[in-house]
Amino acid sequence: MEKYSTENEIWKPIKDFERYYEISDKGRVRSLDRYVSRSDGGTQFVEGINLVISYNPGGYAKVNLNKNGVATVGYVARLVAMHFIPNPDNKREVNHINGDKTDNRVQNLEWVTPSENIRHSLDKKLRVIQPKTEHPAAKLTKQDVKDIKSLYKTGKYTYQYLAERFGVSKATIHRMLYRW
Repeated sequence: MEKYSTENEIWKPIKDFERYYEISDKGRVRSLDRYVSRSDGGTQFVEGINLVISYNPGGYAKVNLNKNGVATVGYVARLVAMHFIPNPDNKREVNHINGDKTDNRVQNLEWVTPSENIRHSLDKKLRVIQPKTEHPAAKLTKQDVKDIKSLYKTGKYTYQYLAERFGVSKATIHRMLYRW
């Protein structure tokens, strides 16, 4: 079942793949009818199809584009933006306005700077900034940080001792004491 209506769908050839693929303003990608060379020197007609869209680990839609035996990954949002949305300020990133990475319709996309993209993700609560000690990859808990600061203030313990005791580097101890 189609996610969006295909009525009045606009298709454009994908740059550098003009005789091979098209992108639509609804975020669909299709291959074109064409003749391909066979290994025996002949040619064969291949009928165009709608490509299967897959998703990278971050949830962004992508397709595999092949030309002359060379495969290229095309990110659907970027392809739609490149072909349907003017970019006079030469912004580098494409933002999903409603926050849904699977909604690659032209009306849901806009060109943004990296900082505009981050601001949007924070405003929409798509990204949450965690304190360093609450990050899943953190080696130190909040209590560890308090303990290290208390121990260091006594003047009895060196960076080396604290680093070994808490299983981190001396540089981590220094950063924690002077930047956190």
